[in-house]
Amino acid sequence: MRMFSRWCAVAILLFACDVAEAQSVPRVSVTPFAEAGITLEDYSPEKSPLLASFIENNPDLTLLRPLAALVTNSSAKKVVGLTLRWSWRDSEGQTHIRDYKTDSLFLVNTPVAQPNSRILVTPGYLWAESYVEFGSMTGGMQNLRRDVGIFDRSSEVVVHLDTVIFDDGLVIGPDVSRTLADIRARKAVSDSISLAVVQMVDGGGDPTNLLREYANTRGENDLVNRWYVRLSGLILRAPDRRAQAEQLLNTPQVSHLRRNP
Repeated sequence: MRMFSRWCAVAILLFACDVAEAQSVPRVSVTPFAEAGITLEDYSPEKSPLLASFIENNPDLTLLRPLAALVTNSSAKKVVGLTLRWSWRDSEGQTHIRDYKTDSLFLVNTPVAQPNSRILVTPGYLWAESYVEFGSMTGGMQNLRRDVGIFDRSSEVVVHLDTVIFDDGLVIGPDVSRTLADIRARKAVSDSISLAVVQMVDGGGDPTNLLREYANTRGENDLVNRWYVRLSGLILRAPDRRAQAEQLLNTPQVSHLRRNP
């Protein structure tokens, strides 16, 4: 009986710690956005019963609820790219910025959002209605605690919708994050590296040294530099380097992407 009482006391203490931790994270302030059928607004359960049920069935998400916002795509087009910009002021008064970027214009071709659907967005996590229908997509509790801990005791958390890309190539939003430039840089570097690797392998050569040279490329464009490092490393680690390079060559074209006039 004494052991059971101790166990109950520990359980109550852990629950209290979870509640206190959740309460120490301020509720996110949403910067309203409405353009071309896309809106960003405060999350509330009645706006999406499907997402509300998803949260209710995943208790781990309790920690993220104060940081949740809702993106709605009421257009007839698919969203293939989305960037949200999170900013917060820590307990020492320092301002931090984190961009959450996702798109289906590279190795993953599943749309970010279907027409006439909603997406639950939080820092580092995104759940679309069309995906949660097929089961839970939450990360591990350890990752949730780590990510929420960044905002612990922050005096202010603000989210902006920065960039939206539709499947017809239209790009809207301020794009302060340079998402469009980043996607173009990724495709240009991907094509350059992959073509060189395929040609070298087909000619009987070993692309290892070439890929290491690419990994050390340093130019004036920081976006290009970053993709040279990441993509050359991706091919270097691949069991079949030619197959990986060919997969990169076959990623979608991005030349049709255009800013909203």
